[in-house]
Amino acid sequence: MQEEQRTVELTIPQVVAGLFLMVAVVGLFSTVTYIAGRARPTAGGVTEVYAASPPTLVAPQPPSVVPVEPAVAAAPASCFSNPGEPRFQEPRPGELYLQAIATSRGIAEVYVEYLRWQGFPSRYAEGPNEQAYRVLVGPIDSRAQYDEFLARLEADGFRPFRRRISPPSEP
Repeated sequence: MQEEQRTVELTIPQVVAGLFLMVAVVGLFSTVTYIAGRARPTAGGVTEVYAASPPTLVAPQPPSVVPVEPAVAAAPASCFSNPGEPRFQEPRPGELYLQAIATSRGIAEVYVEYLRWQGFPSRYAEGPNEQAYRVLVGPIDSRAQYDEFLARLEADGFRPFRRRISPPSEP
């Protein structure tokens, strides 16, 4: 007796039909289990679908007032001692300043506001070219004030240097 070997050859449409049939069976099984999980038998033998419980109304309670401490320290009084003073101001010849930074105009305005908030008398003035502006702290009246400003600026991360404003040169 001779045994024949048989091979099964499936065409693409047959494979697609088989996959479709498997997806349909899984979908049908999922639907039946979902419906069975939602329904429950009652005492009378009738199946009842779970209904959402009606919302419970609760009278709103007035919010309790809890005093809160401010998280940010108040700005130093010296910051607002002269609020009308302009941020851009050319220094007068002969005055002594500490130059904190030289940068673009927008950044200079931000630094001046920060330094004023820290209690420094500050302003920005034109720099060596049209794009650069100097952020100046001062004018400085005494050696003690110079040492104080220098130490505080260095503690804030600046590397200031001394700048005495000279009179404009004649062309």
